Amino acid sequence: MSGAQRIGMLLLAAAGGAAMVPASGRAAVVPLVSDSLATGVVLDRDDWAAWEPLTLAELLERLAGVTLAARGGLGSTTLVNITGSVAGRVVLFLDGIALNEPELEWPRISALPLVRVERVEIDRGCDPAIVRVWSRDPARVLSPRADFDMGRGGLETRSRRVAFTTPPRALSVALDYDEILRGFETFSGIETPSLGRPEGAFDQRQLGVRITLRRPDDETVQVSHARGNANAHGSFAAADDVESQVWVRNGLRWQREVHGAGFMVDVGHQAWDRDRKREGVRDAVTEARTTAAVDVYLPERGGWQPALRARAAQTTGDRGSLHHEHGAQEVEVRARRPGMLRLEAAASGHHDARAGTDWGAHGRAIMRRGTWEWEARASRDVGFSGWGVPGPTSVRVGHGVVAGVARNGARGRIALESFAKWMEGGAAEIPVEFPYVAGSPETQTGVLIDAAQALGSARWGADLSASGAWMPPARGGTAGLPEWQSRLAARLRTTRFEGDLVLALRCEARFDAARAFDATTQIGARAVGDATLELNFLQRMEFFWSVRNVFDTQVAAAPGVLESPRRSFLGLRVVISD
Repeated sequence: MSGAQRIGMLLLAAAGGAAMVPASGRAAVVPLVSDSLATGVVLDRDDWAAWEPLTLAELLERLAGVTLAARGGLGSTTLVNITGSVAGRVVLFLDGIALNEPELEWPRISALPLVRVERVEIDRGCDPAIVRVWSRDPARVLSPRADFDMGRGGLETRSRRVAFTTPPRALSVALDYDEILRGFETFSGIETPSLGRPEGAFDQRQLGVRITLRRPDDETVQVSHARGNANAHGSFAAADDVESQVWVRNGLRWQREVHGAGFMVDVGHQAWDRDRKREGVRDAVTEARTTAAVDVYLPERGGWQPALRARAAQTTGDRGSLHHEHGAQEVEVRARRPGMLRLEAAASGHHDARAGTDWGAHGRAIMRRGTWEWEARASRDVGFSGWGVPGPTSVRVGHGVVAGVARNGARGRIALESFAKWMEGGAAEIPVEFPYVAGSPETQTGVLIDAAQALGSARWGADLSASGAWMPPARGGTAGLPEWQSRLAARLRTTRFEGDLVLALRCEARFDAARAFDATTQIGARAVGDATLELNFLQRMEFFWSVRNVFDTQVAAAPGVLESPRRSFLGLRVVISD
């Protein structure tokens, strides 16, 4: 079958509603464009760019309810735990397309460079937990723009991020390059660099391009390509372990409005080539996934705004003598009623030849009065294990109930959310990379709180934010989920010469309770602080000096892996705009 024939069959399956399997591993279908009513917490680029996170993993860990356990240093395989949803029950999306690696259906959150990221939405209350990443939109750029972000933390550590974007015209182009290099780091506490121990070394590079064609009748066509590679050295099991990966993503997206109805079609291909060395044993994995997605937004009918979302995928994978190939489709019908009381409902059906037939549903209600907002939602989501998991394919059904209240002011916001999850069909499989994990939660309840407040005047000011999570032990294993977490941040600033000179000091602190992985493997409570000094000139050039782990706290970040030692990072960000 040719590539064109395969793509054509995928589009017909997505639009025709044939036998359905969630290509993304979940029931509630993520839209191809960012939703103004997206659930969960939102991290905009303007809020986190000054933190200078090296990877998406570093960014997510600054949010309470998200817990990570890496096998080694930066960029190594990481066990993601979002309020009890672990690894295979966490789905990562980029512009509405799932990026989980098909072998285990795990998200590799360190392999998504931040240079093109505009916003991140994290839904912690549902299962699977959802991380939606949205690219920087060239349509928001009114003139040609170039961004340069370069930092250095010693002779062997540096980051380089470059992005170039042209304004929305008949032809628009966006280019970006992201590079991270990190030298030796003693995450095991054994300092033997003179013996050539590569522990903690990491390098990652990605180059991306997007070309957009626009017509006056609101029709756009976008072609995108991204290629990257990464190498992470060392793990808690062996200093000479190596994880190497090369990935490629290609996409074609078409969008048009006709008589009040919106249509979007996305066809893409992703490929991963991984070479791993674990305790002296090498293995290689090659896999690919071709996807097709259709979103249709219909005109309002009877006060309701209906929408249809369909997805299809064809996945292949090879690991040693094991070869796997399967197709997957899903479709969802959704309706939304705007107003002071906003209602939303969705239903979907799913079929997998390996695991049978199942269904999903989602309901949500939002009431707004003045500065107050109340929300309640419930969901039943469906997921399937990856092709590389031993044994028969498992069906993972996740039930979630969320109730929340928020107050939005002119200069601040506070949101309180309680959740409960029930995970049927067994927990997500934990592979051999994490032998110390006995299992993940089967039920989980908790409370999440997020707050932000701006103080001061145009010349002097402070921006304060806090995030907290209380997640008491529930049935099943914990997979390293602490009972409570808190995140605190403060930015003090002074502005001079009508904004042409801004001096700011940013301080952050992260606190985690003790974490248990099985009956015998535990790590103690953790407290880590960072500080960043920023100097901005003419709203175009910014110097920063960041100190990670200010107090050089020597605590465990995961079993056998210590928190990174104190490290200074000096850099420059420049924006050139016509």
